[in-house]
Parts: sequence; C-alpha cells; structure tokens
Amino acid sequence: MAWVSVHQQIRDHRKTRELFRLMEISRAEAIGTLVLIWTWAVDNCAQDGEILSATEDDIAAAAYWSGDPHVLYKALVDTHWIDEINSKMYLHDWYDFNKPFYDNIAKREKDRQRKREIPSTEIPRKFHGNSTESSAEFQASPAPAPAPAPAPAPKELKDPPYIPPKIKFGDHVLLTEEEHQKLEDKHGTDKTQEMIEILDCALGAHFDGKDYKKPYNYTSHYSVMKKSSWVDEEYKKRHPQPPPIRDNLMKFEPWEIEANRRNNDAATK
Repeated sequence: MAWVSVHQQIRDHRKTRELFRLMEISRAEAIGTLVLIWTWAVDNCAQDGEILSATEDDIAAAAYWSGDPHVLYKALVDTHWIDEINSKMYLHDWYDFNKPFYDNIAKREKDRQRKREIPSTEIPRKFHGNSTESSAEFQASPAPAPAPAPAPAPKELKDPPYIPPKIKFGDHVLLTEEEHQKLEDKHGTDKTQEMIEILDCALGAHFDGKDYKKPYNYTSHYSVMKKSSWVDEEYKKRHPQPPPIRDNLMKFEPWEIEANRRNNDAATK
C-alpha cells in the first residue's frame, strides 16, 4: 500500500495561506485539495516529481475540483506547489518530502532480489514403479542454523542543535538578538530601526493582499535586510543625499606656481 508524507507545517504555511486566498476557498479545502493531488501523484508522478502524461483537467479531476481547471492549476503554480520547468510540470520538492517512501520501495526490491539469488533445496526421491517414496538415504541433511547476528552497537545520543529564539520587532519582523546586534553594528541603531520599519510595512502589505514587493525570496527576515537591495533603495528614498560640491578652484601648472613664488620673493626683498 502506497502512502505520502503530510507534514504538520502545511496547516499554517504561507503557501497554504496564499493558495486559499487566491482560490477564495477555506483553509481546510485548500489542504484537502493538496492531499488529494499528492495521493493521486503516487501513481502518476516520477520519483523526481515530474507529473507524467497529465493535463490541467487531470489535476482538477484528481482534486475533485468542480470549478475552472485553469484557475486551480494557475493558483498551484503561483504559490509554488507546482513548478513549470522546460514545459513540464513538477510537484515542488516531491522527492525530498517523500524520500522515506522511495527508500522503502528500494529496500523491498533489494530484499526480493536477494531471495531470488538463494538456491532452493530439493529433496531427491526414490521411485518404486508408479509411486514415489521418500528414501532416508537420500534425505538432505538439515542446513546448519545461521550464526546469531551481532548485537548492534548502541547509538550515541546527541543533543539537538541550539536554535536561538526570535524576537518580534514591529508587527511582523522576526530577528534573533544576534541578528539584530549585527545589523546595528553595520548600520547603526537609527538606520537599523528604520530598515525594520520598511520591512515591517512590506510584510504587512503582503499579508493584506496588496501588490507590494514580496520579501519571501530569502529564508529569513535577517537575510532580507542583509542582502536585499530594495530595502536600501527604500531607505535612500527617505534620506536623499545632496549632490556633491564641485571643486571650482583654479588649477595651476607647476611652472606658474614657481613663477608666482619668485615674484613673491622679489616683492618682499
């Protein structure tokens, strides 16, 4: 029996929120739509996530979607549940989320191959006319009992890595104390605070469904403020720099400077 992995983070994942907002359905309907597509994909999807010989109508039928199939498909692509690569459709990170399932299939196939390579033990028979009777002299000796497998060494338990807690700055921005200190060391307290306000406004506008720059191209809010150029652009718009002052001083040639020096020396004598 085949199965797929459904992680708990799907309940409140940002991509799930974007999907039910785009499709104008409830959160539960959006999650059910994804699970239906994934269970259908077990028989209609390659190990790397490529959807094989299917159309938008097939995907809509798999999800029991009664509306326009293109609306469903476009919403799945826009929220990155489905990726379009070289005119092919792929379920996003399909193998990464279902690696235990494919590992189990590979293990079962390996066990079947091993069993096929073991020769079967045949017990010879002694014929007496039309009957076959077992002969004690031809009975195969019982196979020796296999040696007990050595007990596996106990695994060393390691402490889970420490993940520092994130603090809320503004309404939406989350940073650790170390990340906040790095930003202040680089930009100063005032500029860091204003950059946080810029990112907080962007996140708020995105959650409200407005057409604004999406800061989700990075893995964390700290990465947005550290690497994203549009945060600096917004800051420079708030603090325009005056044009540089042009140096209008007259330039003298070396021979002119020497001539002026001699004239000044002569005048002082």
